[in-house]
Amino acid sequence: MKRKELLMLFVAMLVLFALASCGEDDGTIPEEEEEQEETTEAPDSWVLVNSDSFFIVSRTALPAGSGPFRYQINFASRDQLDQNNNDGGAASTFAIGFAFESRPTETGTFTFTDDRFTINSGELNLYQTFFLNTGHAREEKNYISESGVTVDVDITDGILSSDLQSLTMVNEADDTDSFTLKWSLNISW
Repeated sequence: MKRKELLMLFVAMLVLFALASCGEDDGTIPEEEEEQEETTEAPDSWVLVNSDSFFIVSRTALPAGSGPFRYQINFASRDQLDQNNNDGGAASTFAIGFAFESRPTETGTFTFTDDRFTINSGELNLYQTFFLNTGHAREEKNYISESGVTVDVDITDGILSSDLQSLTMVNEADDTDSFTLKWSLNISW
């Protein structure tokens, strides 16, 4: 066969293939898919700083030492949830460090303390750091939990659950600056 005949045979096969694939078309125009609003459900764990909501983006147990058990959770606003972490901290607004005498393994009630370094049995200290470059009014500031408030912590089947109704967090450098912290936590423990 000559080159021209091969080319014609190839074109004919393409036409047949195209007709065969269109054979099931009933000639109707497909209906437009209904546009759905994209919604991202908020995670079931959250923290309120005054009335602003923040959600967990990362968490880690800090390296063990001779002192208290420390666990850090980073929180982000709803707008930050889809951002990638970076050195400027823009993917999360703040971190809260939880300090217990030792890692809790059972359900119990804990009393907040403002002592960051000496945590006794049944006590819990929170240390909250607002990151740089987040645009939050409290960036670069550190806050510590006020003493005396209690919180119930349930640990069942590897899940830590806790609801905190109200805790005052006080600026470590200026005790006239404070805010109310609330939470609902459900995290793998």
